[in-house]
Amino acid sequence: MGISKNRKLMGLSIGCCIGTACCNALCCLCSKCGTPRRVFARLGYIILSLVLVLFSLLMLFYGDYVFSVFNRFIRCPDGVTKDACLQISAVYRMSFTLAIFHFLLFLICLCKGPLPTAIHEGAWPIKILFVVGLYFGSFFIRNSVFEIYGYIAMVLSGLFLIYEMILLIDIAYTWNSHWVGGYDSGRSSKCWMVLLIIFTVVFYGLGLTVCILMYIYYSSKWWSILLTTLTIFSDVVFSALSVLKFAENASLFTCSLIFCFVSCMNASVILSDPYMDNSKNALLQIFIGLAFLYLVLFYVSGTTVEKKKAVDGVSDKNEEGIPIVSKAGEVVMEKDEGEEVAITHKSGRDSDEEEKLPEITLQTALFHLLMTFVAFYFSMVLTNWGAPNIGSSEKHYRGFSKRWLGFGMKLTAQWVATLIFVWCLIAPKVCPNRDFN
Repeated sequence: MGISKNRKLMGLSIGCCIGTACCNALCCLCSKCGTPRRVFARLGYIILSLVLVLFSLLMLFYGDYVFSVFNRFIRCPDGVTKDACLQISAVYRMSFTLAIFHFLLFLICLCKGPLPTAIHEGAWPIKILFVVGLYFGSFFIRNSVFEIYGYIAMVLSGLFLIYEMILLIDIAYTWNSHWVGGYDSGRSSKCWMVLLIIFTVVFYGLGLTVCILMYIYYSSKWWSILLTTLTIFSDVVFSALSVLKFAENASLFTCSLIFCFVSCMNASVILSDPYMDNSKNALLQIFIGLAFLYLVLFYVSGTTVEKKKAVDGVSDKNEEGIPIVSKAGEVVMEKDEGEEVAITHKSGRDSDEEEKLPEITLQTALFHLLMTFVAFYFSMVLTNWGAPNIGSSEKHYRGFSKRWLGFGMKLTAQWVATLIFVWCLIAPKVCPNRDFN
């Protein structure tokens, strides 16, 4: 007994050491890439989520082999094979686990102090063990509970999908402002101009390629042709409004990026046709959904830091727009005989502050609330919004359940994003007395 107990403790210790080593390695890699210290934890949560989502995707197709031991606990409905039930069930149990995990962190981060900071920033082996334990423990819960959970996830995922489309528009504007700002600064302006032209052409080309493929392979349905035509027409409207300069911050680069987003969403809508054999394009639909999701998550993890820097104080600028000195005293830009010289000043106090854990703020709590919604949403992405079909009469799982709900949600999100972007382009003319900058 003593030997077996020691082996278990040794195994736990080795697992904790491996988890800590992996986290430290990722932090070192982020530091070398110039990532701010306060972003490390958020990137860690996003990467953990990505790994678990990929694991859920694997279980979606092969879960019957892994979780067959839980057959007697899950109690699938009559008329449904346990293999099919286990595969879908594994996805919703992971979604449930991550939702509980991040909601608890959200509540913890609402309380300020050293303990919430330590929990948010560290204790990664304990948090990973908690997620693994909760996941396997969830298999002792009956499927009837997860049928109700599926309806809740469906409603909250619909709200998140609209928010995701708004963030995609924000990504386009932010990317445009960075590159146009680089061009306007006068330093390496030709390089910035070349980049803007090349990527504008690339994004327009990608969007048109996706639309042409929809015309070629999915022209048997009249509504497929109509949706693709309307998508191309919306791009013409975007580009025309941009050229006419209805909004000062609009550009063809922004329009091309939004057109690429909207074209991919239109393809996902067409592929979600319930009368189509969805098993053939299930992975493609999942890839589109997850690509947009994690693009938004990595963007959110970075923009909150940039906004905090803007509030805490960025460098002041001289008349030529060149930074002179930052409030933290980190960088001084001077001119010496026509050449710019960067002088770095770091006090001992600044270096000490860098070693301290970042302070827990309301943004940190809201990040975990966002990740809670992500936990609900990824279950919809992997099952094509088919949560209530756990108790369906299908004998085998074939990739996606055949439902109009996924089709409708994606179509709604596509055109909500389109209308929001059109409003961003025409709002300065419609409401000239308001400042939209």
